[in-house]
Order: sequence, then structure tokens, then C-alpha cells
Amino acid sequence: MKKRELKLMSAEETEMVGETNKEQVLTEGQVLKFDQYVVLNVETGVFSIKDDAKRELSSTEFNLLHDKINNANLLTEEMISTENMDVTIDSQGVTITEKSANEPQHLKRTKYIEGKNAVKVYWWGLRVWVKKATVHKIGNGAAIGGIWIPGSLIGKVVSTLGVVLSACPGGIVFNSTPSPVPASLVWGSEYQ
Repeated sequence: MKKRELKLMSAEETEMVGETNKEQVLTEGQVLKFDQYVVLNVETGVFSIKDDAKRELSSTEFNLLHDKINNANLLTEEMISTENMDVTIDSQGVTITEKSANEPQHLKRTKYIEGKNAVKVYWWGLRVWVKKATVHKIGNGAAIGGIWIPGSLIGKVVSTLGVVLSACPGGIVFNSTPSPVPASLVWGSEYQ
């Protein structure tokens, strides 16, 4: 399995997006700066801000971080309550994965081609996995981990990978900022 690298937006990209998006979009520098102040409780899946942040960040920066943390916690709480999902919490985020039905062994072996439906919530945004079957029958959209992913968004992601929905060779994965809703800003798309 190849290592995935999260690429954040440059300041220029953020300025362009910021003109069309009313929610504050974080720059790569802001994510890197704020990340040291964010803690995820691996027992509860709740993000919090370290006390140092109030002293070391400007009030504007602290308020922005506070808003992002609140959004991530609300989204995580909503997603965890979704039925038929497996929840995994690690030091970086909360992953909500669609539970696999009892499948025959030969289908389990081909899962690497199919991919998975899952969403990982970070304090700064989302990482979304969409399995091959979901991509092929996306229609108006799909609920993945309790989040509605519009079909048009999946179509855009697949087209940036150079294929059409019906010919997508496997599942896809992409990042989305800002959270809580994957809307206009998608980056880091690739096949699963």
C-alpha cells in the first residue's frame, strides 16, 4: 500500500477560494501552526484546544481554531450516531467506515479493487473514501458515514482523475476543506 500524503492549499489557492467561499479556509501555514494546539481524546473522539493556544495565538486565530474544532466535534458526533458504521479513533482523527455485510470469502479477497466507503474527520476537514460500486451508481449522491456527498462532486473528482463515472477502475479518495460539509473545495484526489 502506498503512503498517502496530505497536500494542503497554498496561500494563493486559499485567497482564490476565499473570494468565493464565505467560510474561512485554512492555509497550509495555519493548519501547521494550529495543529500543535489540537488534541483528540481517543476515548471519546472529541477534539479540544490546549490551554497554550489562548496565550500564544491572536484572538482572531484562536477564534478561527475554536470554530473549526466546534465544527469537527459536531460533525463527529453526528457521524458516530449513524447506524451500520464502524468507528475508529486514532491520534489524528475519527474514521467512520461502512460495515461490511457477511460476504463470501471470494468477495472479501477482491475488496482491494472495490475500495471502501468511509469518512475520516480531522479538525481541519475530511478525507473521504468512495468505493467503486458507489462511484458507479452515484446518481444524485450518497450518504457516506452520515455525510451527504453530492453526485456532482464525485463526478468532478473522478473527472480530475481522467475517467468517467461508469469507467472508474476502482474506489476513489479525496480531501475536503473546510469541514463540516464537503462542498466546493476538494483536493488530493486519487484512486484507493
